[in-house]
Amino acid sequence: MTEIIVIGLIIQLICSQNNMLRKKIILLLLAIIVGALVVTDVTSYTSGAPDGFTGSPFDDQTCATYCHHGNAETPLDGILSSDIPLTGYVPGNTYIILANIVRPGHSKFGFQVSPMNDHGNVLGNMVQITNETQITGMGTYITHSVSGTTGIDSKSWNFEWIAPEAGTGPVTFYGAFNATNNNSSNNGDSIFTTTYTVQEDITVGVASIQSVNDIVVYPNPAKDFITINTPALAKQITVRMYNIEGGEADIIYSGGSSSGLIPLPEHITPGIYFVSVTIADKTFAKKIIVL
Repeated sequence: MTEIIVIGLIIQLICSQNNMLRKKIILLLLAIIVGALVVTDVTSYTSGAPDGFTGSPFDDQTCATYCHHGNAETPLDGILSSDIPLTGYVPGNTYIILANIVRPGHSKFGFQVSPMNDHGNVLGNMVQITNETQITGMGTYITHSVSGTTGIDSKSWNFEWIAPEAGTGPVTFYGAFNATNNNSSNNGDSIFTTTYTVQEDITVGVASIQSVNDIVVYPNPAKDFITINTPALAKQITVRMYNIEGGEADIIYSGGSSSGLIPLPEHITPGIYFVSVTIADKTFAKKIIVL
């Protein structure tokens, strides 16, 4: 806005001067315009990164490609971590994925992550668990939200990941991260890319895999209630519901194993949801449709 006012004043001045002075003013005006373009050559996406900027082989672009021109992409290990054991993920289990970027002197941060294979297919399901992140691209990406960009020298985000079905094999999380000094330009911005690969736990026996598949959630589609059957009695189970687009989880049941009716929360609207069933220290997920 300031640049527009200055340009307007200069134009008025041009119209009132002789030809020689007019030429000098025009040159000054062009220098101001070019300088403004150079300084402000940055597009702000405080509310979340556009889809497809993880740097994966399928996306092939990051925030340096479009939002923060002129900044080199620096590969950096160690940004992503999880509570997945060294033996690998168990199909159907839910894990916490942590993203942490450290950049002294920076105060605004952003990111985008996706668990993909090299064909761009999403592996497993990501679940938003804080208001600092959001799921986009119909479950393909997770990125920062408006409330998840501020930090002092560092920033971290976390989300849940429901492991894919048995036989999927290795899963690679691709991520792009932006650390800025919040000076309204791309001067001093740093773009980092990272990959984090997890293996499938192939030591899990067929019987265990079958017990996961034996958890039945019905009716599906559901309307006012669901029933959950587990393969064996358990002292304590916890049932949560997640929107496929992310959001806070609703705990809809906590108690002993039961085949009774579990009412759905009143605020649940029609759509696709994940129902996670936690038995002891394992969590299994099922996808349902709510009418």
